[in-house]
Amino acid sequence: MTVMVVVEDGEQPARFSVMAGTLAAEHQLPLICVRSDWPTQRFPDARQHVLAGGGLATSGLLWPEQLSGRWLAPECVPATALALPADCVVATPPQQASAVIASLQQHGHRFQRLHIRRQGGEWQLAAEEGRAVGDPWRQDDFGRWLRATP
Repeated sequence: MTVMVVVEDGEQPARFSVMAGTLAAEHQLPLICVRSDWPTQRFPDARQHVLAGGGLATSGLLWPEQLSGRWLAPECVPATALALPADCVVATPPQQASAVIASLQQHGHRFQRLHIRRQGGEWQLAAEEGRAVGDPWRQDDFGRWLRATP
């Protein structure tokens, strides 16, 4: 199969990796998250989620653990792409996407690059050519992530 690289928008630590997590949970694939360095003056609590397996991670990683029911590995660096399983989902901040893709190409991994498309209160993964991938998602009044109803 293919490594699916989800380029996150990088706007909010609390939302980082949510859409990649929905894709990984839907296909029962491992989720690998590339570490994002959030500006601490703007986001002092960006890395406060304690992973079930131990260690601190970007706050948004709470959601993929909740959606999949699986523990996540600690966040990694782009060069780790050479050790990726053949089938997985990689969540990467935009500033590191080109390094992740270059590493995948260098090591002969097949990959598909996806981005997040937002419309109204819904979030949707999309391929480079604009085709929707998976279901749209939204947050309820309490901030929980739910499939959007068509």
